Amino acid sequence: MGLQRVGVLCVTLGLAVVLLTAVLFGPAASGTDAACVDHEPRYALDSVDVGTLSVSYTDGCNDFTLQPLITGGVGLTGLGALLGLLGAGRASVNRS
Repeated sequence: MGLQRVGVLCVTLGLAVVLLTAVLFGPAASGTDAACVDHEPRYALDSVDVGTLSVSYTDGCNDFTLQPLITGGVGLTGLGALLGLLGAGRASVNRS
């Protein structure tokens, strides 16, 4: 199986995992729900833990943590895109 096909497979599986996780469990694994009066959200990345695939972010008032399956699906999608691009590059070089 060529790199392009493996890339397409990884992108498809990654997007499916992200979509199904978001629909079935919701995008946030946990979060705070404090009432912030006169607050304009300023989103920022809070922490990333590669071991548990945990990504936390804040809106300046509340903290949220993404589902680990969403983080894994995004990683799989990125890996698939990289493999697909490498496969396309290799195929174009082989044609020349």
